Amino acid sequence: MNELARRVERIRAVLAQRPDGIMLGDFPSGRVVPGNGLPPGLADVLVVTDGPRGGDIVMYSHAELAQQHLPLDGITAIPDEEAGMWLRFGALNYEPLLVHRHTGEVWWFPDTGVQWFESEEFRKLTDNVEKFCLDYLLGAGYLDICVAGDDDWARLLIELGWADRRSPEE
Repeated sequence: MNELARRVERIRAVLAQRPDGIMLGDFPSGRVVPGNGLPPGLADVLVVTDGPRGGDIVMYSHAELAQQHLPLDGITAIPDEEAGMWLRFGALNYEPLLVHRHTGEVWWFPDTGVQWFESEEFRKLTDNVEKFCLDYLLGAGYLDICVAGDDDWARLLIELGWADRRSPEE
């Protein structure tokens, strides 16, 4: 968690110095969530920042998580018997980011040209929420999963050295 705390501290300082900082992202103070019943690793991230957002990625605060009752029954890519195993902990371009309640793995519905709930694609992004934060919210993976991949947030991640500019053929 040290690397995540370091990056969050850095991004807070950078955003505070920019006139457009609040439009680019927000990394609120963290909060301890005792006896939380949350998926493995999620409470650890909330201690660092409770409800961060950057670019097209939003992670819900502890208070917002309680309101994330997204019925997944009947979703093409998720077997009905597994529908209750997922918690929507965030969104990417308004589409759900899910964490497995038992393993802490982060999964998503990649853009396939259909609405997420009709998609047959449901893929694992990372083993845990902390890695998701480091690799996607605050890392090079942002350029891979965001539709634009070249927005102000992506440019900020590149400026900070947390992502690399990619050539068009990549």
